[in-house]
Amino acid sequence: MICLGIESTAHTFGCGIIDDKGRIYANVTDAYKTEKGGIHPSEAKLHHENIKDNVVEEALNSANLKLENIDLVSFSQGPGLAPCLLVGMRKAKELSKKINIPLLVKDYFENNKREVIRRIYFKQLIAESRPMIQRMMDATMITAEDLKIVINARA
Repeated sequence: MICLGIESTAHTFGCGIIDDKGRIYANVTDAYKTEKGGIHPSEAKLHHENIKDNVVEEALNSANLKLENIDLVSFSQGPGLAPCLLVGMRKAKELSKKINIPLLVKDYFENNKREVIRRIYFKQLIAESRPMIQRMMDATMITAEDLKIVINARA
């Protein structure tokens, strides 16, 4: 199963592609930058609107995949800047509807809490013999557990 994930919580719009084995196919980002000061939410939203299609297309090209090869789309629902989050959500919904595949919503805080627990519990195992698990945990907010839930739901 191959998942395309979209992250747009603040200044960066990103698209990652990973499979249920933890293989990373692509991780493409584009960041909004200001000349002076912090993030301007409405300007960051415009940035994301302008680059979202290119970032997704670049991720698919980098992975040598077509949208039709994707089995699941996910996006981060927050926390973050509402205007930026909406861009990511709308793009994820668009892709999901376009090829009629499931949409998985990810919560940044919940995911980080699970990540801390997972890292503590598996620290010894990872250090000794499971570099693939470490790569998967370090590289993505979507876990193999999440993908298995979706696989079981579709069966």
